Amino acid sequence: MVQQPPPRETARVQPVSPPPSAPVSAAPQQAASSAPPPTPAPTPAPPPAPPPPAPAPAPAPAGPAPSAAEPDRELSTGGWAPVERAEAATLMGGAIAAIQGLHVESIARSTTGSRPRVRVVQLTPSGDRIILTVTRASAAAGPGAATITALRVMPPSEAYPMSTGTVSMGNLLVTARSTMAAEALRGQLERLGHIQ
Repeated sequence: MVQQPPPRETARVQPVSPPPSAPVSAAPQQAASSAPPPTPAPTPAPPPAPPPPAPAPAPAPAGPAPSAAEPDRELSTGGWAPVERAEAATLMGGAIAAIQGLHVESIARSTTGSRPRVRVVQLTPSGDRIILTVTRASAAAGPGAATITALRVMPPSEAYPMSTGTVSMGNLLVTARSTMAAEALRGQLERLGHIQ
């Protein structure tokens, strides 16, 4: 008797069903053709440009204007008439000399003599008074460059109890007087410039 090999089992193929999350469409071609074409995602608008920088605010005053311990007696004794800064600048050819950053207490013009002179009184933060007398070196038009070309300071002496200084700046000659020490006055005069 011939033995027959055992019957082979045939593998059963199970139908694969789509995952539950994917919908089954009976007519994929028809569904694809009836759906509107996909629209591209909108591109985000660029961020708005930053606003232009605001101008820096003017520095706030450090406090009240300094005041001198004593009144300016020389101004009240005569020979000087108070004027506005613009008039004083006109007398000197367009600008007057003043120490940058110091408070201007008064500006006056000479009422005597044939040459125009301007008196500018300034106060340091501690109340020291610096008296500047400004004249024109020549009749040339304009005050010239605001560059100091010569500076000399003398300490007080027995004959004259104030520090004094002389400055050449462009077409302007400046003499200075103060009760402050000579070196302190020199430091202030090094900051001399034009104001109009």
